[in-house]
Amino acid sequence: MTLNMTRIATILFALISMLSYGQQFEFEQVDSLIEQEKYNSAFELLNKMDPEQQDPEVVLQKTDVALKYFVKSISHQLFAFKDLDDDDDLLDLRESGDGESFSMYMFPVNEILDTLLIQFPKKYELNRALGNFYYEVHLKYGQNWLMEEPEVLELMYENCKIAVDNGVSDYLTQYCIGYYHVLQEDYNQAISPFLKSIELDTTYPTSYYNLSICYLYTDQADKGTKYAVRSIALYDDTSYKSDASRVAAALYKQAEDFDNAVKYYKLSDEIQPNNYYTINQLLELQLDLGLLNDALKTADSFFELDPKNPRTCSDLVEIYTITDQEQELLDLFERKIEEYNSDKEIIGNIYFHIGEYYRRKEEKIKAKENFLEAKKCFGEVFEKDHYVFQIIEEALND
Repeated sequence: MTLNMTRIATILFALISMLSYGQQFEFEQVDSLIEQEKYNSAFELLNKMDPEQQDPEVVLQKTDVALKYFVKSISHQLFAFKDLDDDDDLLDLRESGDGESFSMYMFPVNEILDTLLIQFPKKYELNRALGNFYYEVHLKYGQNWLMEEPEVLELMYENCKIAVDNGVSDYLTQYCIGYYHVLQEDYNQAISPFLKSIELDTTYPTSYYNLSICYLYTDQADKGTKYAVRSIALYDDTSYKSDASRVAAALYKQAEDFDNAVKYYKLSDEIQPNNYYTINQLLELQLDLGLLNDALKTADSFFELDPKNPRTCSDLVEIYTITDQEQELLDLFERKIEEYNSDKEIIGNIYFHIGEYYRRKEEKIKAKENFLEAKKCFGEVFEKDHYVFQIIEEALND
């Protein structure tokens, strides 16, 4: 009897080992297909391995494939994949909506993971996957998902926190916790998880970027500059690189390292030329430092971004006033009146804001002269019922 039981146990162990080896071999096949960018084949194989969605390991792998390699998604409940050709780019396919027909797989990630957590409450990798899933939903769908956005963010945080507290976090889980605190404007609380995210993945630029933001808002510029600079190097997207350069400049400005502040504002402009926020902040810094020749060039670039937009002149008045360079402002406007003399809308815009400047100074005669010049210019380009004339009349009667 004992011999028979021993033989049965041996056979059972052998069968379990064979099954385990078989699954491991299939996971290796999935990894190979992903390496070859055969994403549809990888997902199909995972489907065959666990058609009833009962195996946590397979579901975790499916979740990873679904979130990273989908070509189309409907509310992150249905997913389509493609075995990419040599000339295919996954992100381009997502954005182009080129009309290709794809088979959709029903895969409601949150429902499946929630069900598995009831069966496997201590399988904290499921919480990690669920938290990361809600982060992806937040990024892709924002307020237009199946739940209200605040609930999505709470579920993201709760599941990531459970994973972290039980020692199964990854860089993204730690990042999500930091990100949640940033959204709550609790920057001090966000610093530690961002640092841990960087420890777990030294190549993820957004952890560096957000950490530098936290140091900026907590007046710890001396700690933040290196993270901002590192994020610039890691980002590929020009918009992100430019934004990170502005953050680096702001940190150096806070640290009173003005040479580097100017350097990184200029770098931001080189990476993404004619960005309103970059030129605005660079101009203010140059004026504040008395770099008037450099400021002239920057002001020209700023004005040329949108000379017919009232905000352009309004912001120039604000920047030159707060930096105590008011005569430079008037000289700039006089130059622009000569330069754009044939465009009455632009000239009217300038005269109006010179009038606004003098009205702030309570120099009523000069304010009135410029408002009347603005009215005359606008009269040549706008109908009599245009709203700008009402604004001018209100200014004249002030």
